[in-house]
Amino acid sequence: MDEKQFKVSLTKYFGEKTAKITKETTEEEIKRIYAARSATYDEEHSAARSSYFKPLAESLRNALKEVKQDKPMDQIKIIDVGAGTGLIGVELKKLGYTNLCALDISAEMLKEAKKKEVYTEFICTSLNGQPIPQIESGQFDALICGGALIPGLIGSSAFVEMIRMVQTGGSFAGVYRGTGTDVFGECVPWLIVGLDAKESFSRSFKASVVEEICPQCF
Repeated sequence: MDEKQFKVSLTKYFGEKTAKITKETTEEEIKRIYAARSATYDEEHSAARSSYFKPLAESLRNALKEVKQDKPMDQIKIIDVGAGTGLIGVELKKLGYTNLCALDISAEMLKEAKKKEVYTEFICTSLNGQPIPQIESGQFDALICGGALIPGLIGSSAFVEMIRMVQTGGSFAGVYRGTGTDVFGECVPWLIVGLDAKESFSRSFKASVVEEICPQCF
């Protein structure tokens, strides 16, 4: 995927303002961008709801059925990284998950997410590779991250911290979107089932999601 195709894909599913964010965009600029669009974000992302957020939530559910089959769904703690206004949280709740934490850099976006009444906890901070004091190691059973995994928002340096949040045997679901010049190269759909604490994020984690989740997104 070259940079032009990357921008077209981002614009289609996540809007022109998201597509204009680059690695040079500062955290303060990102906060201003999302504060300004928080009230209209859900409407802007109507195309991504059924074709992107719903299948991603379902892929995490399928993974959790394998590794957390003996744990009641309402006790499975999931962190939604880059939760925004809570669109993925809505899909997770429909599937029966109610112990959800929303993490996002924008207070205004989280304010909109609170209105949906699907999360039990909210953390307003950036995810940039540095440890987040509010989150203990292995605090969550699973992590999900949708459209925020793009250069300029949440970069590849954050994967170490994301792995720290999830307990051994936990699961991840998400899509890292980029171009051929990024550290992971192009668009990397990934699903990790039963994380081994001794492992670190690498290309070997690219697994069973790929285009089966939502081929039209790629």
